[in-house]
Amino acid sequence: MNALFRVFLFVVCFFVAWPASGICQQQELTSRDNHALLYAKQMGFSSQGIPVVRMRIAHGLTGLTFTPGAAFRVMPQGPGGAVIELEPKTTYTIHIKSPIPGRYQYGIILDRAKSSKALHDKQRLFTPDAVEMLELGSVFALRGKLFDNREHIVVTKQTESAEEVQAQLKSLQEKAPGADFDRYESLIAYPTAQLTLSDASGRIRIHHANILWIDFGDEPVVLHQLPAEDGKLSDFTLNQQLILTPGSDGMLTVVQSADVETILRGIVPAEIFPSAPAAALQAQAIAARTTLISQVGARHLADPYHLCNHQHCQAYHGLGRATSQTDLAIQATRGKILFSGKELVKSYYSSHCGGFSADAGETWGFLSVPYLVSKADTKGQGEPLSDETAFRRWLEAGWEHSYCAPPTDGQNAFQSTRHARWTVTLTQSELQQIVRQKRQDVGEITGVTILERGRSFRATKVRIQGKKGEIVIERELPIRRFFNNLKSALFVIDTITDKGRLQAVRFDGAGFGHGVGLCQTGAIGMAQRHFDAEAILRHYYPNTHVETIW
Repeated sequence: MNALFRVFLFVVCFFVAWPASGICQQQELTSRDNHALLYAKQMGFSSQGIPVVRMRIAHGLTGLTFTPGAAFRVMPQGPGGAVIELEPKTTYTIHIKSPIPGRYQYGIILDRAKSSKALHDKQRLFTPDAVEMLELGSVFALRGKLFDNREHIVVTKQTESAEEVQAQLKSLQEKAPGADFDRYESLIAYPTAQLTLSDASGRIRIHHANILWIDFGDEPVVLHQLPAEDGKLSDFTLNQQLILTPGSDGMLTVVQSADVETILRGIVPAEIFPSAPAAALQAQAIAARTTLISQVGARHLADPYHLCNHQHCQAYHGLGRATSQTDLAIQATRGKILFSGKELVKSYYSSHCGGFSADAGETWGFLSVPYLVSKADTKGQGEPLSDETAFRRWLEAGWEHSYCAPPTDGQNAFQSTRHARWTVTLTQSELQQIVRQKRQDVGEITGVTILERGRSFRATKVRIQGKKGEIVIERELPIRRFFNNLKSALFVIDTITDKGRLQAVRFDGAGFGHGVGLCQTGAIGMAQRHFDAEAILRHYYPNTHVETIW
């Protein structure tokens, strides 16, 4: 049966006033069910028993073109319905028409924690009708192991007015400049649209409401000119299944549905140098695999996918950057996941810890966990950072034996080692501009002071003093963002003055990123010193162990 005739049978069944046969009724039910299942946060499984993840590749599109390398199958309403086989090596286009945005409720997340008890004090700061406590994440079982990635949040009372929430967010940020408030979103009604797949000749046209599901199997397909996180357009290569559906704005959202091991082929080379030693690549693969499993059901709750391909979840570049080295690292660690006791590890990682990893509590306010703690990036604990003088001494010279320090024995110095130490200078005018951008006015700035540091000596509270007032910024990420995205919060501050007036502020710092969990540069340094992957993980996530789940 040729492709055109198969398409004709499909169109007849779905769009002609046909008697209500059992087949068509079943297909229509399947279509609605599969659309709803896109918003469910449960994981499916491949034929090999590997968890399947839905990864958003792009959104907000008016159309998509792609070129398959092999014959492929179109399942317009999703698995379980009609199947249409189409030919390879021609360009197909998917258009979206009559888009209707979804309906949503919005609120602002004021705080979050693993335990609801930890949030009661925060909740008491507001009148009962002003906030609510919600639970995110889920509990699920995988090969006899129970996973629990739930956390609790305090969120302002939800409203359908995005403008109202934006105004609330602006007000909160003016009261607490630099504070890190997240918007919470929940779905009321699905977005809808009509989708059409056609070939270049126009002979083949497949129409369906709300969903088109395409199966490429293990063969690669090239999606043309998709926007990356930086806004640039480039081709994107992937395989397995592609789901086309309207996103929150009603426009086209592109989602890949693939097993975890396949998704990792696009994450590992995007997150660490593909030319890194094998043990570092394997450690990254295990950490990334654990992150994938732990995030499902806890992010993008109002979206038709589990995760996105941006750093917000994990950077994912499809098969275009996969290499033989990264593929071998994934294969060598197949099904391996990190545990702390019986709990799944929150396997955070960053580019460069600066020689001293950070505690999750000081960084994000989480309840302390025994494996996300501050420690020197050396074999031992190293010199304790007891005071500002000891910290400055360590910053200048005490870190040279860190795993993430540039190698001195002829080993390859990877590009990330340039973040080991850095300096940023902001002038008086630049500082005033930063403050004005936060809709504050403190007048001429007279000083910038670190008021508090965390266990890793990262700045956790900074004060900007001016002739008209002052601003206090708290927590690691808001501090970094406030000062034009500093590389890390592991820094000292020195002022430059002229005749008693502040001219500029110099930040001398270490590392790049939040510093919690795996230090990717340090993992490379440990691998160069002949540590294996599990030893690397035990160093960065103490009191944890690796288990093979599939």
